[in-house]
Amino acid sequence: MAEHNSRKRLAALALAAAMPAAWITPAAAAEPIGNGVTSTYDEAYYATLDYYGNLMEGSVVKSYALNGQETITDYGVYDEVVNLTDATLPKTQGDSTAFQFGKDAPDHFYFEGRTAAPFEALPWSLSVHYTLNGVPAQAQDLAGQQGVVEILLDIVPNPNTSDYARCNYTLEAAAMFNQDDILSLEAPGAQVQLVGNLRTVLFVALPGEERHYSIRVGSNDFSFGGLTFLMVPATLAQLDEVSEISARKDDIEEDYHDLSGSLDGLLDAMGNMQSGLNASAAGLDQLNRARQTFSGGKDVLYDSADRAQEDLGQIAGDLEPVAEHIQQFQQTVTDSQTVMNGMTDTTVSLKTQLQSLEGSLKNLEAGAGDVQDFLTDAADLSQSLDSLEGDLYDLEQTLKRVHDDHPGPSPLPTPDFPEILPPQVGQEIGKLIGSVNSQINHFNSLKNELSQEGRNVADSTQTVVSDLSGLCRQLDDLAPLLSDAQDLSATLRQVSGKTQTILDSVDSLRGVLNNSEPTLQASLQTVSNLSTTAIQTLENTQGAIGSVEDLMRRTGTDLDAGTAQSLSGISATLRQASKAMGATSGVKNAKNTLTGIVEDTWEEFTGDKNNLLLMDSTAKPVSLTDQRNPTPSSVQVLIRTQEITVEEPEEAETEQESQSSTFFGRVAQMFRDFGHAVAGIFQ
Repeated sequence: MAEHNSRKRLAALALAAAMPAAWITPAAAAEPIGNGVTSTYDEAYYATLDYYGNLMEGSVVKSYALNGQETITDYGVYDEVVNLTDATLPKTQGDSTAFQFGKDAPDHFYFEGRTAAPFEALPWSLSVHYTLNGVPAQAQDLAGQQGVVEILLDIVPNPNTSDYARCNYTLEAAAMFNQDDILSLEAPGAQVQLVGNLRTVLFVALPGEERHYSIRVGSNDFSFGGLTFLMVPATLAQLDEVSEISARKDDIEEDYHDLSGSLDGLLDAMGNMQSGLNASAAGLDQLNRARQTFSGGKDVLYDSADRAQEDLGQIAGDLEPVAEHIQQFQQTVTDSQTVMNGMTDTTVSLKTQLQSLEGSLKNLEAGAGDVQDFLTDAADLSQSLDSLEGDLYDLEQTLKRVHDDHPGPSPLPTPDFPEILPPQVGQEIGKLIGSVNSQINHFNSLKNELSQEGRNVADSTQTVVSDLSGLCRQLDDLAPLLSDAQDLSATLRQVSGKTQTILDSVDSLRGVLNNSEPTLQASLQTVSNLSTTAIQTLENTQGAIGSVEDLMRRTGTDLDAGTAQSLSGISATLRQASKAMGATSGVKNAKNTLTGIVEDTWEEFTGDKNNLLLMDSTAKPVSLTDQRNPTPSSVQVLIRTQEITVEEPEEAETEQESQSSTFFGRVAQMFRDFGHAVAGIFQ
């Protein structure tokens, strides 16, 4: 009967064990079996440890909802298997245990498997040590002591656990103290709550996390109900977000590395820009100094512009009469040509008349001539001589005009143009002045040649005219004296020879004049055109210089101030930008620090510190006894350490105390203590 009552109590405890797990894990269906009927079961491991964390007793309790299933099979190595529901005996073969219920199968079935194997594969190893007033002490010697007792708890991940347990199990550790029995309580890093008169301490460790906690209790009569541990997979709905982060960890890490690499490239490029910005700022400073120099010399520039206008005006003034002089000289050349043609005709006629007169004289000298013919020839000669004298006078006047009235233009000087003019303008004006000077020189050369030839003709003609004038006077005086005809004939022959020389000179001059006249006329026209063009160009340039100078005077102040402000502003901006570029090393260091933080954080929460980011709230629980078992609806581990209390006399023990000293009694106390601890969190 006592055994039956004990089994009932254990069944109740197993049901109670399922309740905390229900707070954390949802129900999950087991694998389907042959007839399609499914069953669910929950799995809990209960362990009692000594004062220091060594295993004393351990059992697995599995509770089934059979749902009409007549047979169950469980895998695991057990020291003993106990049916907690009915009289059905287990059939054990190796690591397999089966229960065959038949038609009378219960709705719920519980069995206990006593074993230490799950304890050895738990996610954490637990160890506890104690000190009294700072001195290490044995646990059993602390009961009833006065002073400060420190309970040192070491929670260290177990390398022999499964991957599922390592990444998904959380640990909660609870300790309870009667508020009336203690003087002080310190528990750094713990959640401390007062539940009724119980001061509850709760510690938490995340998956894969190593923790070292301490509880310092001041008391005049120390006692300790022991530590209670709960290890369960974390499957709260909120952990789905952690699972999503974990699933996307690789993508996030890769994206961050890409971003980090791009940022490195950007920072390197910005760092390389620093020297260029400094160079640009220095260039702007140099440009600003040039502006200052230009601004300081603008008065000199204005004076140069004024001088340029005066020089160009002077050149234009020098060129203005050239065109008129050229036109007058063109007319003089034409008149000269007409005079020379007339002199040539007169000279040719005079030669003929002299020959005729000479023939008349010879006839008279021979006695066969006619005096009347002689007198007619003499009259014609006198008339031609008068005409030649007139032409000679016209030639002398023409030569006088060529020499005195039209001395010819002088070559134009090439001005020293100031810097205000663009170089191209000065070059073009220089070319134009050069062309004008070339034509002027050619024109003066032709004019001098014409003048020289004219003088030669005039001198020769003057001699002939003088001789002929004497001859004519002799003819007038000797006309009555025909006896002197022989002497007159000799004189006439001499004059005829001179006339031939004059005629040759006149022909030569006429040839020169006829040959030179077109070239001279073309040169004169070219000089005229060039002078007109030069005048127009110089006037336009003079006007342009005036406009530029006026524009500079009107805009110089604002332009200078605006340019100075712009150059200074841009230079300052570039230097500020360069200064900002100089901070790229700091940014890169900060980026590297951030990279280290991110990578360290990933590593901390993926194994170095804990396995928070490796948690998978959707992962199916794994059986504590064997992976071949179906997935349990829930799985949990509850552990309790020995109490530290003053031993009571055996005769004073009550039945209740006797029961609490058993394994099952301690399991019940374990749940009560842990329930108080959890409830305290929500106070």
